[in-house]
Amino acid sequence: KSSGSTSAGNIKAQDKVFAKLDNFDFDAKFNVTRFSLTVIKPRQDAITLSGSGSDLSGAMRSALATITPGSRVVFDNIIAVGPDGTQRGLDPIVLLAN
Repeated sequence: KSSGSTSAGNIKAQDKVFAKLDNFDFDAKFNVTRFSLTVIKPRQDAITLSGSGSDLSGAMRSALATITPGSRVVFDNIIAVGPDGTQRGLDPIVLLAN
C-alpha cells in the first residue's frame, strides 16, 4: 500500500519496506537500501527514526506497536537500487491508522 487508511493492526504487522512497480511491463526488482519512518500520534510529538536496508529496526517496530486510530505513519526518504545498480528516490508512503 502506498497511501491511504488502513487498520492500526495492519500497520503494526509490518516488518519491512519494499518497492513494487505497478503497471510495469518488466519484472524489475528494486531493493530498498534506506528510509525514514515518522510516527505521528494525536496530540503527541512526532517520532522520526532512520534505517538502512529494508527491514524495520527494533526501535521502529516498538514505535509502530504504540500507534492508535488517528495516528499517521510516514515512510519517506526511501532509496532503492534497481537492476542497473542506480539508486533512486521513491515517493513517500503515508498511512492513516483507523
